[in-house]
Amino acid sequence: MLGLEIGQFEFESMLEHLYYWSPGKLPPTIANLTHLVMVDISFNNITDIIQATEDFDIKYCIGTGAYGSVYRAQLPSGKIVALKKLHQLESQEPSFDRSFRNEVKMLTDIRHRNIVKLHGYCLHNRCMFLAYEYMDRGSLLWVLSNDDEGQELNWRKRFLSGGLETMMGKHPGEFISSSRNSGAPSMLLKGVLDSRLHLPFNARDAKDLVFGGTLALSCLCTYPISRPSMKNVANEFLASKPPLLLPFNDISIQQLINKESIYL
Repeated sequence: MLGLEIGQFEFESMLEHLYYWSPGKLPPTIANLTHLVMVDISFNNITDIIQATEDFDIKYCIGTGAYGSVYRAQLPSGKIVALKKLHQLESQEPSFDRSFRNEVKMLTDIRHRNIVKLHGYCLHNRCMFLAYEYMDRGSLLWVLSNDDEGQELNWRKRFLSGGLETMMGKHPGEFISSSRNSGAPSMLLKGVLDSRLHLPFNARDAKDLVFGGTLALSCLCTYPISRPSMKNVANEFLASKPPLLLPFNDISIQQLINKESIYL
């Protein structure tokens, strides 16, 4: 799960799988990976990636963002990966270089069912990309925009996925811009939820949606200093929540924004 500059990162010793794509000898720092059980050097030449995407031809592109594009690539072994390649201009910026390195470090440390697996990366002055596990069902945005797929994504799955968007079933842009207006906070929580799903009938789903809504709104606070840190967000998810004090159908956006007493 490492790339061209393995020696420049302080990787966790728990790393078990290594896909090495750099030409030349393996770096001596691999000896420090005491839990390593598999080393795959069958692709240790970047030309494999270039050939698999025909030099990142547009026909392999499956998505584009502000800082890069994602390509579907089938490697010589038959394995399919998603390559997140930074745009040329961004790859030359020192700030993006740091962000790239931080993302690699973070993804090598994390193992979670809701976080896509990182297979490897390439850090080069002409080409910077991350190689992820390929998810053939498309993006969350696509799932939410498709009625059949969206209905299959029930409240429990949406809560575990997290977010400002899974609860509403669409991008929350208009809601974000209006949530601080005088009229919006008086809206009921049930009024902003995805109407394709029935309102939660069991207490657990209702409690989870109230908690998720409260947390999402706190992350949208106008003043950055008032927003919770990601560490606090993670701790909130781990903490147990008491039963709701009010009926779910009566809880308003205003109560979530003000964090009023809504639990027993």
